[in-house]
Amino acid sequence: MKIADWMKTELVTVAGETTIEEAINLLVEKRVGTLPVVAADGRLLGLVTMKRILKQFLPDFFDLKMNIDHIEDFGAMELPSRERQALMSRQVAGVMERNPVTVSTECTVFSAVNIMSRHNIYDLLIADKGFLKGLVSTVDLGVAFLHWIKSSAELSEKESSSPQDDD
Repeated sequence: MKIADWMKTELVTVAGETTIEEAINLLVEKRVGTLPVVAADGRLLGLVTMKRILKQFLPDFFDLKMNIDHIEDFGAMELPSRERQALMSRQVAGVMERNPVTVSTECTVFSAVNIMSRHNIYDLLIADKGFLKGLVSTVDLGVAFLHWIKSSAELSEKESSSPQDDD
C-alpha cells in the first residue's frame, strides 16, 4: 500500500511571512494541528505545529504540564500582554521546524508508520523533490490498515466459499 493512496492533498498551509496570530487562527478555525510552511511555488520550507506554537507562549510550563497532568497552572497563563502581543506578531518562519520529516509519494504505509513512530510524530509530510504533495496522519494510516484488514477478510471469505474443482 502506497502512502499516496491515503494522503490528504487539500492542506491548510501558510507562508513564512504568516504571523503566529494568523497561524493560531487557522489552527483553531480549521481544527488542524499541523501547518506546512510553503513558498509561493509549493516548495516545502518547514512546519509549524500547535505544540510548537504553544511552547513559544509557555516554554517551561508546557513541558511540565505535558508530563504531570495534576499540577495547577500557577499563573502560567498570565503572560504579560506586551510580551504576548510581541509573540503574536512574529512570523512563523522564525518558529517553524526547518527540516521536517518527509517521505516521498512512493513510501509504503508500513514504512510511514515506522518513520512516524521513530520520530514521535502524528502527521507526516509527503514531498517530492522538495515540493509538498500531501500529508498523512496517524488516523489516515489507521484507516488504511482497517481497509487492508477488511479487504483481506473479504478475499479470504471469497476463497473459502468458492467451489473446489474435483478432478
